[in-house]
Amino acid sequence: MLQTWILGRKRLELREVPVPKPEPGEVVIRVEAATTCGTDLKLYRRGHHPKIPIPGPFGHEYTGTVVDIGEGVELFKPGDPVIGVNTGPCQACSFCRRGLWNHCETLFDEMVIGTYAEFVKIPARVVQTNLHLRPSGVSPIVAPMVEPLASVLHGMLRLSPKPHERGMVIGSGTLGILFSLLLQNLGVEVVLVGRNPRKNRWAQEIGVQQVIETPPKNSEFDFVIECTGNPEVWSRALSWTRPGGRVLLFGGLPKNVQIPWDAHDLHYGERVLIGTFHFTPQEVQHAVHLIASQNLPFERLITRTYPLTRVVEAFEALDRGEGLKFVIQP
Repeated sequence: MLQTWILGRKRLELREVPVPKPEPGEVVIRVEAATTCGTDLKLYRRGHHPKIPIPGPFGHEYTGTVVDIGEGVELFKPGDPVIGVNTGPCQACSFCRRGLWNHCETLFDEMVIGTYAEFVKIPARVVQTNLHLRPSGVSPIVAPMVEPLASVLHGMLRLSPKPHERGMVIGSGTLGILFSLLLQNLGVEVVLVGRNPRKNRWAQEIGVQQVIETPPKNSEFDFVIECTGNPEVWSRALSWTRPGGRVLLFGGLPKNVQIPWDAHDLHYGERVLIGTFHFTPQEVQHAVHLIASQNLPFERLITRTYPLTRVVEAFEALDRGEGLKFVIQP
């Protein structure tokens, strides 16, 4: 089978490798669609990642059809269309026992990696907790959106926005757009801010109602969602909130980065900083139901579709900023 490998910074290669065989508890799927994401783009640009071995298989958002199952698998059978994410909690560590599934001590020990391929093996812990039958009527083009959507839903749960509130989302990429659409559905007045005019235009075409290039001066929002992973934006986020406001820090930063907060604003303004990371099985389930409901225009977040044989071309185009998300299809 064909499988995409990342060899280093902006170096991808299609390799002929054996079709994987499932161990007990595992399943192998024939990939129908794999979508690009910001993490993959950063990995492509930087050539390194703390949790992903390089050189090695590439890609982690997927949907497909089960072709083989390992011993003990009862929830799925060959021929089942499935939708899932890249990790699953161990269900046994101290964090899992307290319901903090996204902080599982071994969360990244068994990951789905290598979805830009014809086939991919799903580890047992993902099969047990975060693999689902693909709902009827859900297009394979849209189905891989379950993973970024689950992350956004976890952030929404941490933030707890209210319909009467006014919020600002910083960053007009896929995740910022998803936040904006969900907030609008709740009745929240939301302003999406992005520096990229092309992405801003796409956001408006997809359905975001208020899109601007710079934050309003002296603005006071009930909450701000940071989706850029930019330390400067992190440090300024408090200044855009009113007293009692919240900042959801969604865009990740490297380890050991220090942010200079205004202690006066934080303390006397009773402002709240909220961290958010990954997702839980409950949010994956919620994401599957939300995609199945077809209440949001997820398909409009897909800019282009490429065959697997043109995966290098797809990432070159993504690196040039020519789309939000691309679909790679074997």
